[in-house]
Parts: sequence; C-alpha cells; structure tokens
Amino acid sequence: MRRITRLTTVGLTAALAAAIFIACKREKEQNGPSILIPNEPDVIAGDKTVPPGSTTLKFKFIFQKGSGKDDADLKDFSFTFNQGGGNVPAFSNRSAPNGTSFTWDTTFSINGTAGAVYTYTVSVRDKNDKTASRSIRITFQQPSSGQPGAYFTATITLDTVDRPFIYFTGNSITAQSLSGLSEARGVIASLVVRRVNINQYSVVTPDSLGKGNYTFPYLNWTASPKPRTTFYAITPNEYDGVTDSTSAAQLIAGLPEANKTKFSGNADGARALLSGTPDNSTTTSGPHEFLAFDQQFPANSPTSRIRGVIKRTSVSGASVSLEVKAIRQ
Repeated sequence: MRRITRLTTVGLTAALAAAIFIACKREKEQNGPSILIPNEPDVIAGDKTVPPGSTTLKFKFIFQKGSGKDDADLKDFSFTFNQGGGNVPAFSNRSAPNGTSFTWDTTFSINGTAGAVYTYTVSVRDKNDKTASRSIRITFQQPSSGQPGAYFTATITLDTVDRPFIYFTGNSITAQSLSGLSEARGVIASLVVRRVNINQYSVVTPDSLGKGNYTFPYLNWTASPKPRTTFYAITPNEYDGVTDSTSAAQLIAGLPEANKTKFSGNADGARALLSGTPDNSTTTSGPHEFLAFDQQFPANSPTSRIRGVIKRTSVSGASVSLEVKAIRQ
C-alpha cells in the first residue's frame, strides 16, 4: 500500500511538471500584435522636428496579428495625443475591422510654438490582451541665440522717447527703451524723428548714436563692441519675396553697392529716412518705405551677423510702426 501511494505521488508530480511545461511553451508561442509604419511619401515614419507655427501631420499605421501559434485575433486599437496638457484620447478601444491585419491613417494640422513637443501614440490589443504601441514626437524647433539662419519676424512700433530702439535678441525682435537694453550689440538701429519734416523718420545705425546730430537717444558704446550697419534701398517686391532665412540671405547678399543709402554732408555713420507718407521710392537718397539692413560685428565680438528687411507700415505723431524680418547668421 505504501508503494502504491509513492507511485501516485510521483505520477502527480510528473503531471504537474508536464502542465507547467505546456503552459510555458504556449506562452512563448504568443508573440503579440505588431505595428508597422509604411515607407511612403509624406507619411511620418518617426520623431520629427518642424518649424514653429502650423504644420500638417500624416500618420499611417499597419496593425498585424502576432505570428505565434497561439496568438489571438486583433481586438481593438486606440489613439492618444499629448500637446503639453497631458494625455488626451482621440479615441479608445475602437474595434479592429479585421482580426488578422488592417491599416489606419489620418491627416490633420497642428500649430505649435518654438520649443513645444507634441507626442502622438497609437496602440493595438488582441483578444489575449497582448498589446503593442508606437509613439511619435513632433518637436517645434527652438532657435537659440547665435544659431545660423534663425529667422524671425515682428511688427513693432517705435517712438522717440519710450521705445526708440529696434532690438534683436536670441529669439525675438522688439522695441526697447534705453533702460530695457541688456546689451548694446543686440541693437539693430534707433529711431530719430527729424523735426525739420515730421513726416520723415530717420532710422539710425548704432555707430551713429552719440555723435553729431544723433546725441539723443544716447548710448555709450565703449563698453561693448560696436557693430557696423549698412542700409539698402529695396523694392516692395523684394521685401515681399523674403519669407525665410534663405530668401533673406540671398536678397541681401545680392544687393549692389548702388543700393546703399547715401546722404551728403553726414559723416556720422549711416542713417536711412523712412517716409511718413506712402512712398515706393527706390532711390538711395530716400525717403524710403522699404529698406534692407546688414549688420556685422567686430572680430572681437561673438560671431554673429544680423540681416533683414524693414517696411514702414504706418505713422502717428512721433511714432512709426514697422514690419521687420531678420535672420541671425
């Protein structure tokens, strides 16, 4: 009797071992579902960096049942996005149209600021609750100070007292007061109203400030390398043709010497007149409604060059509004 009991125990142990072996084997034969992204034009295949602003995304995913012997059919899939405010489901647990394989695609537009990161995640689940997921990160480019080809646009209003300076920082163009300037070499130009004719506004280069007729607003340039700025007369079509860093660089690099602004009897640096009334003059003597500028820094300052174009859009009393497009090279 004792021998029969021993055999029964041995048999039970063997049966349990076999069951465990079979279960482990079955587990290994479940590979789970997979998600593929086809190599097709315009389809986003992975993480991507795009310029700030509006951009169109085209996603396409192929969901496939696992290839293991015991893999189950596909059950459902989900799509979520995170645009800085946490994960938000676009849809959840949508039924799979086919248990073996199916394709889902979508196209939509987004709008992001520089430095923002948007994440889009798709996932699929089979009837064994095995899952797979793919995430794609869209990063909106963040230009850094001194980055070659960084392109900026702005509409600013200058006046003779409170905000006379066009100021180019690492990521923006602003109008600044004298006390608001953090460093002199960020100044593109200053505005001075010519009282002889209230409708003519002089844009004065930094090397002119503090000299001759341009003692206001005064800026002490001894503590900072002094940039040299050249103004050029341009046409409305040339201004409109500047839409990115490449077109800005090409325009200004191709401007002839004859387009430089010239004024007789003024040896105190360069200045350019902006007309206070509609004027499309392209003469170099001014006044102008459209200007280009090329500012170069001395060799002992941080390597940087600012190029851009200016459009006078409106005037009011002692102030003038300008559109500025610029690049830092």
